[in-house]
Amino acid sequence: MENMAESDRDTQRELYEKYAPMIYRRCLRFLRSKEEAQDATSDVFLKLLEHWESVQNRESALFWIHRTTTNHCISLWRRKKFQGPDNEDGWEDSPLHADNSEEKRIILRDILRKLMFPWSKMVRDIVMYTYWDGYTQDEISTMTGLAPSTIRKHLTRFRRSTQQWKLEKLEGQHAY
Repeated sequence: MENMAESDRDTQRELYEKYAPMIYRRCLRFLRSKEEAQDATSDVFLKLLEHWESVQNRESALFWIHRTTTNHCISLWRRKKFQGPDNEDGWEDSPLHADNSEEKRIILRDILRKLMFPWSKMVRDIVMYTYWDGYTQDEISTMTGLAPSTIRKHLTRFRRSTQQWKLEKLEGQHAY
């Protein structure tokens, strides 16, 4: 198939109506700015059109769209993070921002590293889709191609690990 931008306007319109709202919501969640989310949505949609021939043959185009949107937004966030003195470390734009406390930021970063780093990319994606994006296990199954039981297994292991980590932290605080 040739460049879709020149070949099939109806297909483009259908794809845009189907996927653009989802892409926009995800971009907005990451970027926290309507204007930036609109720009990012356009960028991701253009990538979709550019790669549509390979994407449409995949079992789950939705997963490709989610992954591409996430990666694009993370790249934008990182670029913005290093742009100037008004936003030295990008924390103000982070989805995890709660206040400007340096101590709180360091603690939150350490917690996330401890909780997420040991897990595979697949498990980290499942956790993000569940707790960040609010997708159901069936929706995640459709996006990833994994069985719902596999998703449940990974989430259960992650929760147990998190609970164990919290217990270790609490016990460490009470040790005299």
